[in-house]
Amino acid sequence: MEERYGRIRVSPFQFYICGGESWDFEGTEQWPAASLLKTGKSLVTVASKTDTSAVGLRAVTHESEPDARDLNEWERAEEVSVTFDGDPDPYFLVPFQNPGAGLDSDLEDFYIAPGSWRVRAYVRGSQQAYEMGLAGTLPTGDDIPSDPSALPEQFLIDFWPVTSLDPARVLKD
Repeated sequence: MEERYGRIRVSPFQFYICGGESWDFEGTEQWPAASLLKTGKSLVTVASKTDTSAVGLRAVTHESEPDARDLNEWERAEEVSVTFDGDPDPYFLVPFQNPGAGLDSDLEDFYIAPGSWRVRAYVRGSQQAYEMGLAGTLPTGDDIPSDPSALPEQFLIDFWPVTSLDPARVLKD
């Protein structure tokens, strides 16, 4: 098991988990607009209610399916299956940025191998982040706190390898 925690910039209202250079949005249009997770070719789009700021992201790899987290601690939770191509290995990507830009260093070298994975995401603090954005009080630029736990919107994403691509599942909405 490997666990990393840091900040990732979000714009516009999303960040990506990409595999290889051949990732594509193809297929993401089939998902409901309100989905937390959407999959494309070698791609998972993670939706956020934060824009032009950052969120706290805890990413955890497991050797097999982990127990579900306490859903009372989270606003939403969903899981999807995806196959990531290699070269380069899967990585987090901030829209409209070069790979590695907009991430804390702890997340830059987060590693999952190419192949088929189940991705389970949990989020909390979304409504607070949305309301702060509307009020103009969401920190941006140099005002973004260096401590990821100080950010209103927090994500936890569990990854584990799978041999079959099961349908998406909403655990909490």
